Amino acid sequence: QIASYCMDKLHDHYAIAEQCYIDLTTSLVSQRYERFAYEQLMICSRHAGHTDTLASASARASERWPDDMTFLETTLYVNLLRGHQVEITLERAVRLLEANPDDPMRKIVCAFGYYRLGDLDSAVRQLQGTNLKALAAGRTSTFEGPSVTFAQIISAAGPQMVASGDVALFRQQLALVLDPIKDNAPLLPEERRTLLALRRQADLASH
Repeated sequence: QIASYCMDKLHDHYAIAEQCYIDLTTSLVSQRYERFAYEQLMICSRHAGHTDTLASASARASERWPDDMTFLETTLYVNLLRGHQVEITLERAVRLLEANPDDPMRKIVCAFGYYRLGDLDSAVRQLQGTNLKALAAGRTSTFEGPSVTFAQIISAAGPQMVASGDVALFRQQLALVLDPIKDNAPLLPEERRTLLALRRQADLASH
């Protein structure tokens, strides 16, 4: 109840809610609510900007419920965000995407893996046809963070688009992704630094 109150009423107290859910996930009397506690812990960790806690929680949840791909998707995404086990993570992400080729989160995770490995062509190819609006339907995630990563990859491909004469198209695509993201969006520190850098880059390009 304390955690729910902090989340619903005190939107700047996600860290308190996060600790409550950490305690709940380790409580022997709360097994009935264990999955719910992990889901809420992951949400709170993202809002509080605690990447390590999110990584730990999603990894434990993925091991606890291996058939729940939402937990695994988050684990793989955060691995890549931190630059951990990139090659292994990409291999697992590719297998996930093969099972559901239209899933937007899985497409972004695969693209992010290729981006981390310096294979920009494959990264951009993975993003084709990605429906960013569908990201908002996630149980334990929001659309803003993965959208920033999407924009990060598109931005890296910008010089190629500019060289081919698609300057206006590049700026339009970047704006469509970045404009809906509010300043107080629940971003992890790595995502927020990327967002600020992308916005500075866009401001410089407009002058």
